[in-house]
Amino acid sequence: MINLKYLTLRGNLLSELNPYWLPPLVNLVELDLAYNDLNEWNSRLLSNNTKLRVLSLFSNRIKYISVSMLEDFSALDYLDISENHLYCTCNTVNYISNYNLSLDNYSLNKTNAKCYRPKTMVRRKVALFIKEQIEGDKCIVTDMTSLVVFCILMAVCILCIGAVGAYYLRYHIRYWIFLFRQAIRFKSFNRKTAVNKYKYDAFVSYSHEDRSFVIRLVTMLETQPPYYKLCVFERDFSVGDIITESVLDCLSVSRRTILVISDSFARSTWCLWEMQLAQHKRLFFKDENNEPLIIVKLGDIMDKHMTPTLRYLIKTRIYLQWNPENKKQKIFWQKLRESLAPPKVQI
Repeated sequence: MINLKYLTLRGNLLSELNPYWLPPLVNLVELDLAYNDLNEWNSRLLSNNTKLRVLSLFSNRIKYISVSMLEDFSALDYLDISENHLYCTCNTVNYISNYNLSLDNYSLNKTNAKCYRPKTMVRRKVALFIKEQIEGDKCIVTDMTSLVVFCILMAVCILCIGAVGAYYLRYHIRYWIFLFRQAIRFKSFNRKTAVNKYKYDAFVSYSHEDRSFVIRLVTMLETQPPYYKLCVFERDFSVGDIITESVLDCLSVSRRTILVISDSFARSTWCLWEMQLAQHKRLFFKDENNEPLIIVKLGDIMDKHMTPTLRYLIKTRIYLQWNPENKKQKIFWQKLRESLAPPKVQI
């Protein structure tokens, strides 16, 4: 078929053109592809058909004209792309403008093709639409509008992501804001006012598996002088309150925080969360006379359960190690009471 000059494939319900079909037909002059279901193409199909002068794409499903299509149409004397679903947008106009193409060289001014979309351009000649857009630079406005719309959509997406992040971190954010406000107030109060404003001497953060030790700790500190008032969730949290809200409230009204760290503590998500909040408070209120964080270590912690924050605290902070020997427990309780002592008031 190398010598074929006239080829009619109209009415065959073709949905696409195989890129290997037409290149061998180097002597093709006229090609009729009317009444098919062809869509636009983005890779050249007629680059080898240099003698082609007449092309009919009447009544297909072409929506826009790509750069590859424009290049395939460059040598045509007659092009018919009417009765397609052509979208008269700035895409084709920009293709012609950006590539410095001449409308006269692409046979678009010789076709009676009309716009199918948008509604404001229905039945308007495609060639006339493109000419008006190029001469009036109207598509520049469209591009700027698209840019503004894109920026608005990006801003909305960022706000949505920020809102979702703020929702999941709402308790941390609320506590950080609280700490910031308290830090400002703390600097303006005298030391005596700062000491007396707390409801509890310490908030105790612990794992439920260490409950028996905590019961003993509370008993020792609250029933023997000097008497300290501790906050523990099993006793001091109100029934029906949200746990996270109660933790935040109790931390805010406790002068210090006792972390009862053990292997079960390191495995608990809740305990690690309380530890992070206590660490934040420590960063805000640390001074030479008042260290908000007291660490009590029970036994060994498996290395696989150590988080970076927990590892950092244990390596950088002096902590009290619980010892089952009765002789060493007396020293333990003495040091713990000394650590809980309120800062000396300077008058």
